[in-house]
Amino acid sequence: MDPLGPDLLIRSFERQLDAENRSSRTVIGYLVAVRRADSFLRERGASLEAATRGDLEAFLGDLLSRRKASTAAHLPQGPQDPLRLAALSAGSAR
Repeated sequence: MDPLGPDLLIRSFERQLDAENRSSRTVIGYLVAVRRADSFLRERGASLEAATRGDLEAFLGDLLSRRKASTAAHLPQGPQDPLRLAALSAGSAR
């Protein structure tokens, strides 16, 4: 495993968002979502770097089970989903 852990991946993702000229509010929101997912995965012995679609679905399911649906509704979704973009960044960072 990379000794820098997810920090290298998350920094790469943040640089990508900056390069896409995302607003600071969007960048912060996306990074919060990615860090929450990373914490969830690490608590279960997994990693953000090796996360599968099933791992991320489990994260979202857990979030929905503990919070109101409106909380999950505020997570970015679709083609600009931060978890999807982080996975894409991981492929280009390796």
